[in-house]
Amino acid sequence: NNSFTAETMKEILDEYKADSKAFFTNRLSDDFRGFPADGKIQNKEGVLKGDKQNIISTEIQQLVISQSGDLATTSGIHQTVRADKDGNQKTTRILATYTWQRRNGKWMFLASHQNNIVEK
Repeated sequence: NNSFTAETMKEILDEYKADSKAFFTNRLSDDFRGFPADGKIQNKEGVLKGDKQNIISTEIQQLVISQSGDLATTSGIHQTVRADKDGNQKTTRILATYTWQRRNGKWMFLASHQNNIVEK
């Protein structure tokens, strides 16, 4: 099945939660471009330099999926709870649009655009 579904997104997020370093190694396309909320530009090499994250939970709320052939986008509020080295938990919530492309039977992470949420 080549459809990108909410279940596909859950499986991908489960991979990310289990081992963020392995996730980025296995899922980032060589031509990945990321635009995090801090305004910097990321590529695969830069992302792979990061440390493994201790992710407690991660989900995309208000998930919207659009697909055309082997391209899919997901958007919503990406909420992640991480523990730092002292065990303190921190929750981040960002607006995120992710682009995926099916290559050799696997959904690869092609692009990421994130913005901070302005809470009223």
